[in-house]
Amino acid sequence: MVTYRIAALVAGFALLVAGCTSDTDGSPESTDDGDGPGATGDPDPGGVELPHSGAPSVDNPIDPEPFLGEPCSVFDVDALEVAGFEILEVTPEPKAPVGPTCQWIFDPRSDGSFSGIFGQLDEQGVSSVYAQRDSLDLFEELDPIEGHPIVAYSQHDGRESGRCSVAVGLRDDFAYDIGVTAIGVDNEYSADPCGTAHELAGLAIETMTEGEE
Repeated sequence: MVTYRIAALVAGFALLVAGCTSDTDGSPESTDDGDGPGATGDPDPGGVELPHSGAPSVDNPIDPEPFLGEPCSVFDVDALEVAGFEILEVTPEPKAPVGPTCQWIFDPRSDGSFSGIFGQLDEQGVSSVYAQRDSLDLFEELDPIEGHPIVAYSQHDGRESGRCSVAVGLRDDFAYDIGVTAIGVDNEYSADPCGTAHELAGLAIETMTEGEE
């Protein structure tokens, strides 16, 4: 069932967004409309040769194993702030059904959040997204970083409302998904949520590459 993974990951992302919902004035409410991180794909790759469906190969594979137990270690809060991302709160979910997950809430909270998921529901990497490109409302190849392909995707294009998800190829058979939910209408993240996700992808790749050295 080719939509299994994206449906599961969208549900997981919705729970993350709901977690930062508050009755306090100025705090974000869940606005998920199906734009969550997580590639499409069959949970059983069935020995399919990778990459497929036009997806590019990963030139510099990264082993995600060191980060699976501590998914929040992908982003150092100090490094995020140096890059211009003010962070209020960090919430790890290493045992999430969709795969090890972490959410970073922007400061102020009303700006929204972003999350990262080591999706473990298939073994097809970004090929899962490419295989479903014709059925996605948003499919856009972004500039690769250090040999790692990056693609923005969604069942429902939420860029105008500050939402974007990208899949980052760590290996041909493994993708890391980043979802930005910039709820505030007047913040720097909502103007270009896919650009924000792409910048975050670069920071993640840098951290995970250094972790292998």
